[in-house]
Amino acid sequence: MLWKGVLPRFQAELSNSQRPPDILVIHAGGNSMGTMPAMNLASVMNNELMKLHSQFPSMAIAYSCITERQVWRNGPPGKVNYDRKCVNTFMQKAVGNLGCEVIQHPLLRFFDNNTYLPDGVNFNKKGNGIFVRSMRSVVMKILQKSHT
Repeated sequence: MLWKGVLPRFQAELSNSQRPPDILVIHAGGNSMGTMPAMNLASVMNNELMKLHSQFPSMAIAYSCITERQVWRNGPPGKVNYDRKCVNTFMQKAVGNLGCEVIQHPLLRFFDNNTYLPDGVNFNKKGNGIFVRSMRSVVMKILQKSHT
């Protein structure tokens, strides 16, 4: 999903329920890499997360870092990967300042052919398992905090 689709999708889902979720995990922005300068993208992402946080202060937000890929659709791989690192670094600080959680994916590396489908973008079963375990551990951390 492109980042610009995150808030509209959240608002559409929210209109179908009585209240916001207890925990919102956001993994988006990778498809937006290369479509605008990295710091512009990071700024838009930060501003929208700040709005979400202020609208729903009781909702825990977990930001999932943009993962490495073997193939980037919108630019040369080296440049887009550098931009990805810049966006992730910026967002980790911004999300931390909001008191939200960051989900990192250090085991998902572009050179590991055992975790990607042939398209070089999507994860295979093994890669998806690693991805989901990273998310699960942070969600469990949030749940443990809420019970203390």
